[in-house]
Amino acid sequence: FQLVATPTRVLFIGYEVIMGNRVLNKYARNENHIIRLAFRDDRGGFLRIGDYVPEVQDRIKAFLLNGVTYAGRTFAWLGNSNSQLREQGCYMMHVDFQDRSSKRLLPHDIHKQMGHFHTLPNIPKMIARLGQVFTQCKPSETALAASDVAVTADLTGGRDGNGKQYVFSDGVGLISATHASKLSDEHGIKGVASAYQIRFRGEKGLLCMDPLIDEKNELLEMMGRKEEQKKVFIRPSMSKFQVMEEDSYELEIVKASSSSAVFLNRPFINILCQVSASQSPECHRRVKDRVIDLMHTMLRDCFQAQFIEHKAAEVIRETAFPFSMEIFTPTSGLSLTTEPFFHSLLRSYSRYVIQKQLSKMNIRIPTSSGRLMFGVVDTTGILQYGQVFCQFTGSMSKHAGAWKPRSIGGKNGVLLLGPTLITKNPCISSGDVRMFEAIDVPGLRHLIDVIVFPMHGPRPHPDEMAGSDLDGDEYMVIWDEKMFLERSEEASIFPSGEEKGKWAIPRNDDGRVDFEQCEVSKAEFYSEAIVHGHPGILCAAHLAISDLYGLDSKPSVSLAMKISQTLDYQKSGIKPEEMTKDAVEDPDDPRRVIPAEKTNLRPDFLRNYKEPGYESRGILGEVFRETCKYEHALQCGEQQLKSIERDDSFVVHGWHRFIKLVQQELITYAHAMRCVLEHYGIGTEEELLTGLVITIKNRLSENEEHDGTLFTTNRVIEGKVRRIIETAREKFFQLLINWKEDLEELQNKRTDVDKESILNMRVRSYTRNMENIRMKASAAYHVAYGAANEAVKRGEQCSILLSFPWIFYDVLADIKYRPDHRIVRVLPEGRVHNNEPLADELAEFIDQYCEDPANEERYETFVRQYDGEETILAQSIRENIGLSRATFVLVEWANHVEGLSGRFGEEHLLSLFILFGLGELGSRRLKRRRFLQKPTGEMRDHPTKGVHLLYFLDYVASNEFRMRPTLSFTEVGGGILMRGEWKAFSEMALNSFLSLVTTHRLDVPSQDLSQDEGVLREWEPRVMQLPAVVVSNHLEQVTWALEKVSGCQVKLRFSRSELVMVSAVGRSDQLRVLSTFVYPPAPPSATATMKGAIESLALFTYQRLMNA
Repeated sequence: FQLVATPTRVLFIGYEVIMGNRVLNKYARNENHIIRLAFRDDRGGFLRIGDYVPEVQDRIKAFLLNGVTYAGRTFAWLGNSNSQLREQGCYMMHVDFQDRSSKRLLPHDIHKQMGHFHTLPNIPKMIARLGQVFTQCKPSETALAASDVAVTADLTGGRDGNGKQYVFSDGVGLISATHASKLSDEHGIKGVASAYQIRFRGEKGLLCMDPLIDEKNELLEMMGRKEEQKKVFIRPSMSKFQVMEEDSYELEIVKASSSSAVFLNRPFINILCQVSASQSPECHRRVKDRVIDLMHTMLRDCFQAQFIEHKAAEVIRETAFPFSMEIFTPTSGLSLTTEPFFHSLLRSYSRYVIQKQLSKMNIRIPTSSGRLMFGVVDTTGILQYGQVFCQFTGSMSKHAGAWKPRSIGGKNGVLLLGPTLITKNPCISSGDVRMFEAIDVPGLRHLIDVIVFPMHGPRPHPDEMAGSDLDGDEYMVIWDEKMFLERSEEASIFPSGEEKGKWAIPRNDDGRVDFEQCEVSKAEFYSEAIVHGHPGILCAAHLAISDLYGLDSKPSVSLAMKISQTLDYQKSGIKPEEMTKDAVEDPDDPRRVIPAEKTNLRPDFLRNYKEPGYESRGILGEVFRETCKYEHALQCGEQQLKSIERDDSFVVHGWHRFIKLVQQELITYAHAMRCVLEHYGIGTEEELLTGLVITIKNRLSENEEHDGTLFTTNRVIEGKVRRIIETAREKFFQLLINWKEDLEELQNKRTDVDKESILNMRVRSYTRNMENIRMKASAAYHVAYGAANEAVKRGEQCSILLSFPWIFYDVLADIKYRPDHRIVRVLPEGRVHNNEPLADELAEFIDQYCEDPANEERYETFVRQYDGEETILAQSIRENIGLSRATFVLVEWANHVEGLSGRFGEEHLLSLFILFGLGELGSRRLKRRRFLQKPTGEMRDHPTKGVHLLYFLDYVASNEFRMRPTLSFTEVGGGILMRGEWKAFSEMALNSFLSLVTTHRLDVPSQDLSQDEGVLREWEPRVMQLPAVVVSNHLEQVTWALEKVSGCQVKLRFSRSELVMVSAVGRSDQLRVLSTFVYPPAPPSATATMKGAIESLALFTYQRLMNA
């Protein structure tokens, strides 16, 4: 179980499932013997540098030296992994200090058995190396005999500033293909992994597969020297401490190489855009446009999945919910975008993309353009400096049908050739993002999903990227040419060293280690490292400073150095200097200042609303502000949640017979699911079932999502949910059939589900006792949806559980497909498929709106204005009643949202609508569709008017449309727009389109006045910086001005000198306007360091507001 210690109390958190480590696997007798302890402040947050006072330090040291007592039991400090130290936690072991005769092992006894740590040079190294045995890992089933392991030399070359040779193979050894295949079988890895991150004896690092070992072993066997065969080769750089000699040792697997998606992040984007700007305007424009395009692709994909069926299917296919999408064919009759359960999964996906990924600028690179990979070294010697070798798996799908047959090496891989961009997280300086040339090396084709670096050159390429190595570091590999830099900038050199004086190993006068004093020194270092080993504050400061002043500014370079020192602090013991708090005159230019590293001025994209901010001029600010538009639309859609409609097609005659039985099964299922929800603090069922959880309490590790270990909290949760669903599904069939004999195997089995599981089995129309199976599934559907509706009426969103009947999704699909169980199959002409159900709703709305007596006169006036004209626009409207209705609604909407102006008027809008319908205009992401024919003089209808209008709004709301260089109307007899006259209209279209998708309501004039008011929301209060005299004497004037320019209700209250807190209520568009006046635009980085530039922002903010 886990305890949390704060400066004032000790709290019991609860029991948790964790993966074992070397110590737990060997010494933990039960779940109460060894526990996890976390240090936090009294608000539950991390202890920060500002909290670092002697009293807190003494409190931490007391826990470590004297133990923590809980429920009458005392637990002594046992140790911690390196990631635990970063997250301010450790393991504690139950001891009985009163019973001296006890034969129980004490922590220092375990340390002695684990290795010879006292031979290490200092306390930081001792704690770091001891942390290896606490790393979460999975031991292999078969131990490695000592004779199976050999040592091979490191590959060295070049020299650093101290004259020491670089180690090009730092942290990476070799493993035979045969043994690698065996490990893959043991750990359930699809295919054969090319590299394994391991812990073994006192070694750590990677083992890279090498078939030459197998060839050598075969040759030795032919020569009768089988005893000389080896399975693993360790390099000296992998050895961190010595262990006692044994006949065999367990090989522990932390992670295996795999095909992983790569995401951009804020530091990476910051470096990409600033470095590209310094190289050339063309390069900067190309990189910036690509980042923005990728961001919009993510945003639009997640919203299009809410109204386009095939996109919805793609999203649901990859969720954690363990069903097979092969059941839901396009002709099955099930609408994923409107069915309440599946729609909730799609909403969860959109929420995760916006609130979890894009809020941190985690922009996904398409898997066809980039992957995240382990780095290894080229043992052939063919790769030269600046070259790499890479192969990657073609598909990343969870479904087995997307995988190719198992094989060793790269037979199924895609070979990467040409320019390639590579970096490592975290990247902090201009030289950390580098360009390489990927080439083909036949001798390396057995490697897949790893990036191979050369063994030659003046300096190892991994070391050039933030001082990285090959002991398990993962690299972002991108081959999207639009992301490329023109060249690599000079790599930074961060000096390394060790603090040998302060943290030397304590020794007695006779030179032997003083173990008692050693424990005191370890506790002192831990209590210091628990705060200073956390780079989060420095990284946030570096991001803000580099955004405002530039990556190469003096405070940015200084902060980068301090971040590097902080990351190495756990091993070096060298504490970085404190951040500077005051600006000083720049000795190189008296007109400028060297800004303080610790500043209260924050860019808007950091969302630090407790400090004054500014609108970032960079791409990070642009991405942030665009994401906010989608975030609000999603919130509006969720606020509109009404009753959950049941589908009458799931009614099966006789379903009432099974009501009581399924009610009992639902109670059992709901109890199990809610236990998981409550334990991990997950808000909704859909988050749990998709695996797209935004916040999790009781997480095993705060950084586990980035550590990439085999065992994470998300995987624990997925495993628990899978077992709950598996049990419920078995219970469902238990009294009706023998599922192991009567169900059929799925054709495309999921790779994340056991092959023999009931989750990989399905019913067929001819399954035994199918009539009763259908009745029971129908009962489950009606009981679960009825209970969910009751929860909606009570306002208890957390009690809504719609997933229960969909555990039997194959049965429900059969009901939908065959309304009568006596029908063996449905003929093709009887199947109906609609890829855009929302378009049908829109078409119905168009007709109702035009036929409404309140709108009838305006509609007739609109149509009459085109009488007598012979333009394509006028003829199309006269001949096509469906088109005339759609165009009327379109104009009504545009006028209502104030999207038209003198520069872009009604004629432009309708001409654009006609061109889009004729297929002359459209998105490059979606295949152009022709919804209209040119006028022929014959009257006709427009049966696709709903789809036409839906996709038109989608297009004009897109960034692709907004950023067009020109708009030509020559095809319909018009002119050409060349100055972006349509951009303001596109902005308004975006808001309305997102509202349409999430609320299924178009913003047009309504008799219901409440609908025209828009959704009001409360703004998260934020700080505004104004001149001190204004704060003292003119706040009422400022309040009036803010309300006038924005239309919001605004309230100001004094915060501190020159600062006021702004609270507001208004519509989304009004709040965005307000934000532009609360936060001033940042000065250009070239002038930001000029004396008085930052200080003048307060006056600029006030004057701009008054002149608005």
